[in-house]
Amino acid sequence: MATNTLPDQTDETATRGSDSGETNFNETFLRVLSPLSSLRLTVVLFAMAIFIILAGTLAQVNKDIWVVIDEYFRTGIAKIEFKIFFPPSFFPNLDQQNIPGFIYFPGGWLIGFLMGLNLFAAHLIRFKVQAKGKQRTIGWTIIAAGSLVTWLVIISGANKDGFQGYSLLSWQALWWLLEAGVGVATVAGCVLFFYIDKHRRAERGLILGITILLGCLLAWFISQGQAARFSDASMRI
Repeated sequence: MATNTLPDQTDETATRGSDSGETNFNETFLRVLSPLSSLRLTVVLFAMAIFIILAGTLAQVNKDIWVVIDEYFRTGIAKIEFKIFFPPSFFPNLDQQNIPGFIYFPGGWLIGFLMGLNLFAAHLIRFKVQAKGKQRTIGWTIIAAGSLVTWLVIISGANKDGFQGYSLLSWQALWWLLEAGVGVATVAGCVLFFYIDKHRRAERGLILGITILLGCLLAWFISQGQAARFSDASMRI
């Protein structure tokens, strides 16, 4: 059977159609995510988070902290009564219990979910990974080290019930680690100062200033000895 279409042309047409369909899908996906990556949405969510934290703090005047956590933060929608904004300490002559009205407001779970979605969309659309090779490896290494340190801080602190317990490291050991961290940061600053190109004066000046401050802090720690050591309560924080 005769045909005017060559096999190569048919394959090329199919490939173009496939690429066009994939491109249209990507454009549609990015168009849907674009409003979610908005900086205005970020600002609004931060404002909502600040408000729900304020409301939860004021609500603790009349309610136990764990009740407030469940009603304001571990929920999708929180019921906020107007009377919590008139605490007796600020309005001693006002009968707080007779103030009517309430509003429903996004709770901690909903705000947190939207914040995560906003951050995810922003990373997909607005933020582009520019580091390559060695720089990217160093970046991932620093992130992994930071995650490890965060995990160590969590497991070495008080237990999950909120009662102060014995940590895996003593306060003196934590103080030594703090001094060691300042020392390592000082040395790293010196190395980075000489590693950066001399024409990048702003970066070199900033690093030099920070390194000098860290060096002075380390020298003060060493010269003062135990007198410079933070109290146990400060170390816990």
